[in-house]
Amino acid sequence: MAYTADETRWLIIHMWKLTNSVAQAARYAKVSYKVAKRWIDRYGATGSVNNSTKSGRKCIMNKEAMEKAYMLLVRQKIGPSQLVAKELYKQNLVKKLVYKSTIIKAVRTVAKQYGTKVRALRGKPRKMLNQQTKEKRQKFCKANLKRSWKYVMFTDRKRFFFSYPGAKVPRVTWVESGEERSVLMASHPLCVNVYAGLTYFGPTKLHCVSGTSKKKSSYINKKGGSARNITQNEYIDVLENTLLPEGDRLFKVHNRAEWVLQQDNDPTHVIASAVIKDYNNIEGSAISLLNNWPPSSPDLSPIENLWGIVQAKLDAKGCKTFDEFRKALEIEWNSLEKSLCRDLVSSMKGRLEQCLLNRGDKINY
Repeated sequence: MAYTADETRWLIIHMWKLTNSVAQAARYAKVSYKVAKRWIDRYGATGSVNNSTKSGRKCIMNKEAMEKAYMLLVRQKIGPSQLVAKELYKQNLVKKLVYKSTIIKAVRTVAKQYGTKVRALRGKPRKMLNQQTKEKRQKFCKANLKRSWKYVMFTDRKRFFFSYPGAKVPRVTWVESGEERSVLMASHPLCVNVYAGLTYFGPTKLHCVSGTSKKKSSYINKKGGSARNITQNEYIDVLENTLLPEGDRLFKVHNRAEWVLQQDNDPTHVIASAVIKDYNNIEGSAISLLNNWPPSSPDLSPIENLWGIVQAKLDAKGCKTFDEFRKALEIEWNSLEKSLCRDLVSSMKGRLEQCLLNRGDKINY
């Protein structure tokens, strides 16, 4: 049945009253005789041309209950829709417990009235930063906003997992509707655990450490056994034999003797300042440590992006053996373009500015 506008309905009634003819009213309003007759009959029976009341189930939730459901589920996030239904019943906003589908439908209706949409998210949630961490991040960003990052080395440790033996996994796969992206994947993948540094002038060499599969560590953990992960003594080795001399090499080529080393807040790293001091005295270098790096801030460090790029390239190679994977890691790391390193380090100012705009919260980099 075609919809008839209110103006047309009243025009039909007006002409019918003037002519006392259904046919003439229909012709003047440019509708069919049947349509004109229906609205004239409706007017005669009810005194109006409103739509007739439709039969159907009465809505179990009134406007107040729907608004409350939206606040509980979306704004306050008290829990799943079943819990919202119980809370509405507890507060006497509904006469009986309603189904979760009714709650969801009501919430979507309210969201639509607000000019937005709601959706259910599943999977592992993003880590939330507490207020203290946000304040530390803001303080660091303000203090270093005008810093020249050109002479800073960003360091980190990364586990590269051999997750797809013999299977090439490109970054993007185009499929037809209904298809899924799938590939053989190792249940307990082997890994290469490495330290490295990123500078404006290029990356340092990789330094393989304890925690690498098929590599027995010569370092001892606190229990007296062979270390399965990085220890403080091994980190001293990483600094003295790789990060510090590599930094000197990269910066001194560009006539820069003074440079800054950045590291995260791993407890193993507390020894760095003492190691740097001794190294400077022995080698005659002028290295300093970047202070007050905020906790939970991998998004502020551009080397994290470099790790992701290299891991994606390794996954796309389809290495068949772990030894082949380790060699490919060395090749990919050593072939990183200097322009990429420059772009990543140059992004630091933007990272700090966005972090301040987000009031210390996580940024998308």
